[in-house]
Amino acid sequence: MYTLSKDEQGHLLLSGVLNYGVLPDIYQAAQPLLPQEGTFTVDLKGVTYSNSAGLALLLEWARWAREKQLPFCIENFPSQLFAMARLMGVSALLQCGGNKEPI
Repeated sequence: MYTLSKDEQGHLLLSGVLNYGVLPDIYQAAQPLLPQEGTFTVDLKGVTYSNSAGLALLLEWARWAREKQLPFCIENFPSQLFAMARLMGVSALLQCGGNKEPI
């Protein structure tokens, strides 16, 4: 189970479980919520569990943001998911808006 919404600042709020079973639904539900300008910020504060499917989703959104030339930022990156990104060597791809340090 997951929830996906947008806050008053335009940040995408994602919570619940991110796994292979819900990834296609999240991806589809997010399409009309993706920003067309400004910074693309995803807040993962409510994520309770994620496997590599969640990481794949974040990498896809980071790629999309780069194509649109939008800064991409992740807030409240769960430590387990960040550790997976580091282990897989992709944490630098998930850096915030051109900062030198990965988020």
